[in-house]
Amino acid sequence: MKKTVFILNYVLMLFIAFLFLSCDMDSKEQAAPNNTEEEQETFWKYAKQISNLVADDDTTATDYFGDSISVSGNTAIIGARCNSTSGAAYIFTISDGIWSQSAKLTPNSSSNILFGCSVAVSGDIAIVGATGDDDKAEDAGAAYIFTRTNGTWTQTAKLTASDATSSDYFGSQVAISGNTAIVGAYNKTNENNYGEAYIFTCTNGTWTQTSILIASDATSSDNFGASVSISDDTAIVGAPNNKTDAKMAGAAYVFTLSDGVWSQSERLQTADVVQGIRFGSSVSISGDSIIVGAINGNNKDNTWPGAAYVFTRSDNTWTEKTTLTLSDSTSEVYTNFGCSVSISGTSAIVGANADNDNGENSGAVYLFEDILSDGSYKTQTIKLKGSDTNKGNGFGTAVAISDEYAFVGAPDKSTSSAYIFQKGTE
Repeated sequence: MKKTVFILNYVLMLFIAFLFLSCDMDSKEQAAPNNTEEEQETFWKYAKQISNLVADDDTTATDYFGDSISVSGNTAIIGARCNSTSGAAYIFTISDGIWSQSAKLTPNSSSNILFGCSVAVSGDIAIVGATGDDDKAEDAGAAYIFTRTNGTWTQTAKLTASDATSSDYFGSQVAISGNTAIVGAYNKTNENNYGEAYIFTCTNGTWTQTSILIASDATSSDNFGASVSISDDTAIVGAPNNKTDAKMAGAAYVFTLSDGVWSQSERLQTADVVQGIRFGSSVSISGDSIIVGAINGNNKDNTWPGAAYVFTRSDNTWTEKTTLTLSDSTSEVYTNFGCSVSISGTSAIVGANADNDNGENSGAVYLFEDILSDGSYKTQTIKLKGSDTNKGNGFGTAVAISDEYAFVGAPDKSTSSAYIFQKGTE
């Protein structure tokens, strides 16, 4: 009897030990994917060029493919304002890790309208500017809305200003967020020729102008509307020639939507403002963060290398957070750093299309990570150039950034191009 009990106890102990080992192995197997994910975390400092995009119809330098770029999720749009007779915009989408052209957008309109001088995309809606459109008046301009349905893009609206006049250049800059679009007209021939921006909203498939934006301190030839960006119910408009602080010091203006009305909520300017920095040369907004380019900012010994300034919002107040600068700014003169900017989360990209590393005006871009951390000045995480760029290519004229990809235009290449860079691992 005692022997039987002993055997039973022994078997029970073996069974318990087996269960314990099985559970331990399962927990290790379940933990393995987390370790793998941590090992595969990607960073912009390891970014690599993965593609050099050209249009299927072999655009040339005179087409200016890459002069404007926007990205939203798995869709990118690239403008070519002088393609063919009227201009064009090209849609690229990603599948199995490969970006390829999926559509070419052209206007249902007359020729020589510079269609594609500005572009933006948000989900299944794209907007394309055409400053040379003459429907309202000579060079009054227009913007075209395209919608994607079952993979096919179709023009669904044409936007024009309610107060259009000759040479307004409406459509010089465009941006879109959901069913709301903003269009700049930096040369608007209003009372003092200071420029305007326009808000359009889509309701039940119909686009309607809902507001005209004007700076509170507008002065003659401010170029208000030379840069625009929008995120949900907040828009920002650049006026790089504004003279309120100093001659051509520039400014950027924040507008917010409240109770159906768009109104100016703040005027942005850097604490380092001096004459001629052209603050507002470019703008981009992502949630509660704004980046503003100043192509002559961060002046050192009259080198004017350029700068970009980051602002963050807290309790509806925007505060200057940090200044993005070149690590090689002491040796760089007039790089146009800040001619283009784009922000996504805590990362930003800044174009410098007059950088000379690969030849005069070959261009470069600078990627910045962790831009919202403490620190008054930040230098780039990495400086990037196209694999085949050279003198006069203008690499960095247009930029766009998403969570994983950065797009850069080089519209002045002999075969005008756009480059894609992807986050990488060490």
